[in-house]
Amino acid sequence: MNGFKWQSKCNLIPSTSKISSKSIVHITPGPLGNALFSNQPVECFLLFFSSDLIAKIISHTNEEIVLQKQKYAQNVQNKSIFQNINLNEFKGLLGILIASAAMKNNHLNAVNLFDLSLCGYRYRSTMSLARFNFIINCLRFDLKNTRDERKTITKFAPISKTWDILMKSCQKWYKPGLYLTIDEQLVGFRGRCPFKMYIPSKPNKYGIKIIMMCDNSTKYMISAIPYCRKGTVPSNVSASNYFVEQLVSSVNESNRNITMDNWFTNIPLTQKLLKDYKLTVIGTIKKNKREFPVEFTDLKYSNRAVNTSLFLFSNNLTAVSYKTKPTKLVTLVSSLHSDDSMNETTKKPTIVMHCNETKGGVDSFDQMCHNMNAGRKTKRWPLCIFYNMINIASINAYVIYIHNFYKNRKDATKPLSRFQFMIRLQEQLAEDCMRSRLSNSKLPHNLKKNIEDCLGKKNVTQDQPTEEELSTKKRKVCSFCDYRKRRMTKSQCSTCQKHICGEHQIIKCSHCNND
Repeated sequence: MNGFKWQSKCNLIPSTSKISSKSIVHITPGPLGNALFSNQPVECFLLFFSSDLIAKIISHTNEEIVLQKQKYAQNVQNKSIFQNINLNEFKGLLGILIASAAMKNNHLNAVNLFDLSLCGYRYRSTMSLARFNFIINCLRFDLKNTRDERKTITKFAPISKTWDILMKSCQKWYKPGLYLTIDEQLVGFRGRCPFKMYIPSKPNKYGIKIIMMCDNSTKYMISAIPYCRKGTVPSNVSASNYFVEQLVSSVNESNRNITMDNWFTNIPLTQKLLKDYKLTVIGTIKKNKREFPVEFTDLKYSNRAVNTSLFLFSNNLTAVSYKTKPTKLVTLVSSLHSDDSMNETTKKPTIVMHCNETKGGVDSFDQMCHNMNAGRKTKRWPLCIFYNMINIASINAYVIYIHNFYKNRKDATKPLSRFQFMIRLQEQLAEDCMRSRLSNSKLPHNLKKNIEDCLGKKNVTQDQPTEEELSTKKRKVCSFCDYRKRRMTKSQCSTCQKHICGEHQIIKCSHCNND
């Protein structure tokens, strides 16, 4: 004990004090600003992968491309592989990663991913295998010249600015609901990283630990902070307190409730969040806290039976010790509840049941990331974080889409499933990249046909030459006639753009041409 005073009896009537006025939230959760009018998957996704974020990645990637292409021989035939990346191509790259997540192809190596017999032509229609590998190898997220200097401030420097842009967008476009959850996510990574963690209870076991806050009802990710070990937290500040205060800064004075596990929860922090941030807390708490009397955490105290509870009350705080098994005791603290109410059927305290209902927000979000994961095998941890950013943006975009769909729905139509949403998003992101490839006259005929199939033939428009263009077009030798004939013609094949004379032309109606 450290002198903290508790009462063993509640002075309030349970039936009238289950939830006090401090838990009432006078807001409606949902999209904000331009997000209210985002109805298409690509519109929702680009709220989070904003133009600023994309421009930053493209700029630093092109800096790396300039350095990388100098390493390759100058006599390489296909020099287009080493060109700078543009906006359409970057969106196409995002589309490939998102499609591989939806189809669960993310762990296939690139050769198999672009194999037509294994994965179809969706990926090859966007870009070539060599170009995909080159861009992935060159992806960069910061200025290389100043990286060492910035690493002295934070170990997360190689991608910190890009990460911050995404976090601001997540907070900007959505107003969360009443119940929020703070917990940790472990992004799987087994390469070299100065702050790689080992958590045996997590599916990946090894990886980068990210502390995040999610909306419990929709699983929307509101804010997240990477845990970079030493140097992450200012000196003389508790790590758990620091992370919680940083995460809740975007929702302070809103009377929301935060559910946390015992790594974060402590009595001083719970009191501070209620007093300074106007936020209530429910969470499991370690039994070795000095504020608790010995009897409260003693399994054998008064020969307690299973499914029995002990309550402690202080100013705006309620603590409960619940015996779930003969050898297991669960301790929780709440600043939301002020009584000792229990479920009449299960004999579980209301605090325990409320905690169980609201503690899974981050775990569910992490499960969604694992279910459709854009992450690919890599030895570079900034690239691993970039893949996780795609996961975050796609899940948050889906939450925005679902909100707007039900808000604008006029009949009994159903929204897209998450799989359908991801596939539609890939199609919309890669469309401009595919169309630009389609205009390349040197592209093989079978690849052009694959691109047309991806775009849908009815959406593929081939520019027909005008009379003025035909009159000014130069005559060239037919590509198929014997060179001795030297037949000159202005006619060109609509697919490969080769010049053809009348002998080698085939006339089709529009119906047969579509077939």
